[in-house]
Formats: sequence, structure tokens, C-alpha cells
Amino acid sequence: MNDAIDFAINTVFEYGVGIEITYQRLSFQSCAVMQHNLVIINPNANDKANLPFVILHELGYIVLAPLPQELRRNTKPTVLLLR
Repeated sequence: MNDAIDFAINTVFEYGVGIEITYQRLSFQSCAVMQHNLVIINPNANDKANLPFVILHELGYIVLAPLPQELRRNTKPTVLLLR
């Protein structure tokens, strides 16, 4: 499964998708912020075994419903780890 996650993350980075990993309260669910081409993942909100599926699910929102290029951020892809 880790190979699939690594492949998906590396692929979306090529399209400028950012991923923020933030450890928040349990009620803060992972989400995709399509206006900013960003996925926010909260590992505290899901079982560790389900986390790969959550990551791919949220990335799917960005990949399957892309915004027009003029609405995307013109920034380098990033991974933020906030504790």
C-alpha cells in the first residue's frame, strides 16, 4: 500500500497539488480544498490502517475535478507537517 501512496503523492506533486498533514482534534476531518489545489490530512481523525485510503480519497477530489489552470495556485508543491 505504501508504494501506491508514494506513487499517488509523487504524481499529484507534478500537477502542483499541495498536501498538508496536521495533527488536530478528532472531529477535524481530512479534506480537499480545491480552490487552493490542497489536500489537508489529519492522521488523528482516522485509524492508521485507513489512512492510505483517506489520502487517496482526498487526492481524488483534486485529480478528478480539476480546476481551470488560471484558478490554480502557481506555487511549488509542498508537504507541511504541523504538530
